[in-house]
Amino acid sequence: PRDGPMRKRRTGNTPEQRYQNIRGWLLVVALGVVIFPLRLVGLIAEDLLPAFSRDVWSVLTTPGTEAYHPLNAPILIFELVGNSLLLVCSLILAISFFRKRRRFPLMIVIFLVLALLFYVGDYFAAHLLPAVSSQSEAEPMLDLAAAVLACSILVPYFLVSKRVKGTFVH
Repeated sequence: PRDGPMRKRRTGNTPEQRYQNIRGWLLVVALGVVIFPLRLVGLIAEDLLPAFSRDVWSVLTTPGTEAYHPLNAPILIFELVGNSLLLVCSLILAISFFRKRRRFPLMIVIFLVLALLFYVGDYFAAHLLPAVSSQSEAEPMLDLAAAVLACSILVPYFLVSKRVKGTFVH
């Protein structure tokens, strides 16, 4: 039986608050776990999958064509696989978040760190390509800055927050 919006559970000498509702900064996280997979679907569908069409792939990966570079194929495959894995993991995270799974805080910390590593690797790998390195730096730098900011704020929050500990208890 539940005793209202908060329950206290004793573990050792310290009472632990339990929160039934997602509130506070977790509302911002809730927005992020809903928007991030949608953003990834758009990125994959609009930016990556067209490069794998027969005509575009041929132009990008056939030696002697205008857009050929030996790293086009491996970098495109790396981006597609990496973003697809991020999509699957972000969907699992969203489900765990709304089910308030006990393992969610650890899962999101690992996810954020691995996503940051992927974005850093992707940023530098893509800049090995002449076409990418001559384009505007604004969007890739913004994505990288957002990943660094998310990690620097959310990782400590999920590791020390009492609300996080009291919310993700199932």
